[in-house]
Amino acid sequence: MNINNRLSFNLSPIYPSNSHIRWGIDGKGYIGNKVVFQLHNNNDGDSYIVSVINQDNKDIIEQSPIFWEAIEWSKIPNNKNFNHNARRAAMQWAENYLLNDIVTKHLEVS
Repeated sequence: MNINNRLSFNLSPIYPSNSHIRWGIDGKGYIGNKVVFQLHNNNDGDSYIVSVINQDNKDIIEQSPIFWEAIEWSKIPNNKNFNHNARRAAMQWAENYLLNDIVTKHLEVS
C-alpha cells in the first residue's frame, strides 16, 4: 500500500505548506526535534538526493533516486524558481517515504 501526501507550496516556493516533515534551510528534514532526512546537492548544482538517517547510530538507511531537474529549469528565462523543482521533488520523495514507512510499521504491529 502506498500512501502519498502531495505537497503544496502555497506559503513559500521552497518550504512545503502541508508536509509532515519540517525542513530547514540547510536541507535537514526534522520529525519533532530529530533529523530524519538530509537533502544533499551533489556539488554540481544540478542534482539532489535525500538520505534517510538512522536515529540510533546516524548511519544512512536509504537514499533516494537522483533528482536532475535543476539545470533544465535554469535555462528558462525569468524563472525565479529554477532550482526549486528538484528540491520539491526530493521533499515529495521524503514525504512519501515517511508515510509509507509509518503504514508499513503499523501493518507489522497489527
